[in-house]
Amino acid sequence: VQRTPKRLRATAVQSGVKSLGVGKEFTIGVSSGGHLLAWGRTWGLGNGAKPDVLEPVALDLEPRWVMCAAGGAHGAAVDTNGQVYTFGPGTPGFFKSGGALGHGDKEAYDTPTLVESFRSYGALATSVSCGDKHTLILTDDGELLACGVGEYGRLGTGDSGDELTP
Repeated sequence: VQRTPKRLRATAVQSGVKSLGVGKEFTIGVSSGGHLLAWGRTWGLGNGAKPDVLEPVALDLEPRWVMCAAGGAHGAAVDTNGQVYTFGPGTPGFFKSGGALGHGDKEAYDTPTLVESFRSYGALATSVSCGDKHTLILTDDGELLACGVGEYGRLGTGDSGDELTP
């Protein structure tokens, strides 16, 4: 049990962190240099069956990230061009369908993958937020787009249907 705050030791965070996302069993961040960082149970970030990551590590991706968010088991990041990338499992549970990644399917994506339907939409993302089973994207013109499991009306679309794309 960690009873007092403790500074992260990893060299990946020495330049500072400008965005954080906290999932159920993992954490992601964006360094001040634009690198995407990950630690914890990072199986949804290309870590496969490797042991849990105990310190933040920069993923093997070019430094182009401005912010990130994490849901229960999935994550999202916005790049310097205002595009959204998501990653993680495609189906969040046994009884509900997925769609929280916004790729139009229920597949898992092990690395941050461009949400093509958002790119085609023509807007730029200023922020992204992830819930347990859904993702919301705020655009530069103030629109809010949602995808994922719609039960309880969580997507705000006027019904409780699932949306596989934003």
